Parts: sequence; structure tokens; C-alpha cells
Amino acid sequence: MVLRLNRKGIAISFNWIFSMIAGVLILIFLVYFAVQNTDLFGNVTSKVVSEELEILFSGIETIKTKTSLNFDKNVELRFSCNQGKQVLNVNGKSGNSLKGKIVFAPNIVESDVFNIATQPWNVPFRVANFIYLWDEGYEFSGDAPEIDLIEELRGNGEKIVFALDNNAGCANSGNLKTIYYTHDEDLDDYQGYVCFEGQRSSPVRFYGKAMMIGAVLSDSYENFECVKTGIQKRLEVVNDIYYKKSQKMIASPVDIDNCNPQINGLSYTDAEYSTDLNLLDFDNVKRFESINNNLVRGGCVGIY
Repeated sequence: MVLRLNRKGIAISFNWIFSMIAGVLILIFLVYFAVQNTDLFGNVTSKVVSEELEILFSGIETIKTKTSLNFDKNVELRFSCNQGKQVLNVNGKSGNSLKGKIVFAPNIVESDVFNIATQPWNVPFRVANFIYLWDEGYEFSGDAPEIDLIEELRGNGEKIVFALDNNAGCANSGNLKTIYYTHDEDLDDYQGYVCFEGQRSSPVRFYGKAMMIGAVLSDSYENFECVKTGIQKRLEVVNDIYYKKSQKMIASPVDIDNCNPQINGLSYTDAEYSTDLNLLDFDNVKRFESINNNLVRGGCVGIY
């Protein structure tokens, strides 16, 4: 009888110990899972921030807008480059690809509220909307252009110099980031080059108002060139679409005498009109625009 009670007691004790161990393991798992997705102070998670930014970027990349995103908690965003692709790192967590979106931002942005805006990039057809993200303004000196969004970027942060283009290169640009530019009134657009702080090598060229705004937000040569790589790929895709469209129009027997001869050469894929961003300039864009406008005025189908 005593032996049976002891065995029963041992069984009860073992079950109780097993339940305790299992409970502790489950509790450890739940705590670990919670820590991976939020911290003890209730900060928003990296996953939530990434998802909200992805939703926002997808929603605004086709429109021109300016807005803000408030997380109510301090968030650190790091933008870097991996094999020519932009990567976003949130609160020190492993980075996620921006999935083809073109985002200009400082290397590190840390705040609870982020300013976000978009601007179309046309050459002259629209290639993409650039997305801009920043947390504080910049102090401008020199010949700052009269662009609304650049005025929005004014503040008491990093000092940036604007100068009318004199083709001087970066050797004498000093220790501040300097943006050299020229303005074409017919196109109401800009082109030029950027000399980053301490840079003495070849300048980084840009074409278009949208890319010049991006130059303001880019902290470094590497940052700017990484975004330009993404722009280059998008330009090649869109240009190829219009090029194939023009070739189909040339092959078509409809209105061949009045329309099709004008289309020959209407592409940046030709050597003279390469999609290399450094070779885009006012003359190339004006030529493309002129041919397209003449097609439309003549009753023909435009390329874009």
C-alpha cells in the first residue's frame, strides 16, 4: 500500500515537473518571439515599419505628392547599396530591397516623423517618379534654383552650395557639397553635376530637376551612384518599349509617306542618343520631344 502511494506520488511529481518545464519553454518561446517583433518599451517593430513604407512607396510612386509618415516612436532608417541595388535597414535589422523603387534619402535618417515627396523624371517621356525621404532641412547658399521642393528642403541642417555651371570640375569645389547646374527655359529643366564633400575626382553628372533634388538628399558619391544605377535600368526598360513601338510604326504600311520616315532614329538606343545618363542632355531631349510633337501635329500617332 505504501509502495503504491509512493509510486503515485512520484508520478504526480513527475507530471508536475514536466508541466513546469513545458510551460517555461513555451514562455521562453513567446518572449523570444515578442522580442523579435517589438521591444520592452513598445517601439514599433522593424517589420511594421518596413511594411508601412512598402505600402506608402507603392501608393505614391505613380503620382506627384508631398506627405509625412508619423510612427509616434523614434525609428532609424539606413539606406545602403548591395550589388547596385538599394537596401533599406530598419532599426538595425537586416536590410530589405526596395524592389525597383527609386528612393533618394540620406544614408541615415532617424526620427519619429519622416517627410516624403515625389517628382516625375522626364527625358522627355516619363521614366519614373522619384521618391524623396528626409527628416531635417538643409542650409543652401549660392545660386539656389527656384524649385518648390528645394524650398521645402530648406532648414538648419547640412550646408549645400548651388552654383551656375562653369565646367570647373570638383578640384576647387571646397569642403562642402556643391551642385553645379544650368537651366533650360524651353524645357524648364536642369542638368549639371555634383561634387560631394572632399571629392576631388570626376564629378557625378545628373539630368533633370528630379535628379537634382535627389542630389540634395544624397550624402555621398556612392549613395548617389547607387540610385543612378536603378534609374539607368528603368530608363533602359522604358526606352526599349518606345523604341519597339517606333519600329512597329516604321514597319506599318499605314501613312508611311507622312509619318513613318520621321520616326527613324527616335530612340536613345542609338549611339548618339545612348541611355547612359551622363550622355543625356538638353539637345538630345529636345530632339526627341520635337520629333514626337511633329508626329502629333501631323496627325500621326505619337511615340509617348
